Amino acid sequence: MNYHIVRAGDTFYKLSQMYNVSLETIIRANPEIDPNMLIVGQIINIPIGPKEKYPKNTNQNIDSDNSTIGESLSIQNHWSTHKSQSYKVSFDYPSEWEKIMDDYFKGDNGFFVVSTINSDLPLDEVSRKETKQALNPYGDNPSIKEFKIQGQDASLIMPSNDQAKEMDNQAGLIVKYPESAQTNDIESDYAIIWADKNYIERIKDTLEFLE
Repeated sequence: MNYHIVRAGDTFYKLSQMYNVSLETIIRANPEIDPNMLIVGQIINIPIGPKEKYPKNTNQNIDSDNSTIGESLSIQNHWSTHKSQSYKVSFDYPSEWEKIMDDYFKGDNGFFVVSTINSDLPLDEVSRKETKQALNPYGDNPSIKEFKIQGQDASLIMPSNDQAKEMDNQAGLIVKYPESAQTNDIESDYAIIWADKNYIERIKDTLEFLE
């Protein structure tokens, strides 16, 4: 199971064409959602097929029977820079990930989605609220680490071991804008990036604000 965050103009039919999934399958996967009344920001479950056994750009010659704890494994990645004019941020991501929508990229070994949070709450409360969503997206006991990015308050949310498989190893990065940003005609206080936990650190370390 994957997920899609509803944007203006989205319909179940449009999503079925975008993700190559039948309309009926999407409707069955979202029994509590009225297909005729989608709301911007709503999370839609998208059933997907099985992933490849080995993600692209990884060392497939690893002997799992003879590897040892602490052994270093060579994992090759090539990086591109995503510049989001809509959300005023840029960061690195694996170049093999393909564009699904303007600020949603996905590959065999991960994904990222960019959005915003409009809230006057302090960062710690925003972060806790993010982890307490009804879908329990980060498991029962996620970790929250606070730090600075370009002098701005930021937090990294890492999932606990009981995170549901359908969340695809989702971690979260929340960053306060230097000043409230006008994003998609909405005044926003925080940028949030959802991404695979194995790549969220690279995204964090390379994130910059755009003018």
